[in-house]
Amino acid sequence: MHQRGFIIPLILIFFGVIIALVALGFFRSEKTLGVNYKNLIHVDCGLTVKTPKVHDTVTFPIKVSGYINGCGWLSDGNSGGTVTLIGTGGALSNAVPLSIAEASTTDLPLYFEAKISPAVVPHDGTGVLFFRNTASPTPETFQIPVNFAK
Repeated sequence: MHQRGFIIPLILIFFGVIIALVALGFFRSEKTLGVNYKNLIHVDCGLTVKTPKVHDTVTFPIKVSGYINGCGWLSDGNSGGTVTLIGTGGALSNAVPLSIAEASTTDLPLYFEAKISPAVVPHDGTGVLFFRNTASPTPETFQIPVNFAK
C-alpha cells in the first residue's frame, strides 16, 4: 500500500511536466498564421523584359519595359543599361538607356522603360533588341528577336 501511494503522485507529476513542456513549446514557437508571400513569389534573376515578348510583331516607337534584379545585371544611376535595335543590315537605332522608374531606385527589382525610334523605320523582316549592361564588372548582354510590322 505504501508503494502504490508513491507511484500515483509520481505519474501525475510526470504527465504534468510533459503537458507543461508541450504548452510552452506551442506558445513559444514562431508560427505564422498567415501566408508568407515571399515564399510564393518567384522573381527571375538578372534582366527580365516584359514587353515586347520574343518574336512579337512590333510597331514604332517600340516601348520596352521590364525589370532588373541583380545577379550580375546592375544599375548605373538611373539607367539599367542600354537597348539597341539591330536589323539585318546592322544597328537601326542608337543605344537607348533603360530608364529606371524613380519609385524603384532603392530596392530590387528595379523597373525600367525605354522607347526606340529608329532613324529609318523598317516595314518588313526581323530584328533583334540587343540589351547591354556595362555597370557590372563583367558586361552582361541579352537579346530578344522581334518581327517588324508590314
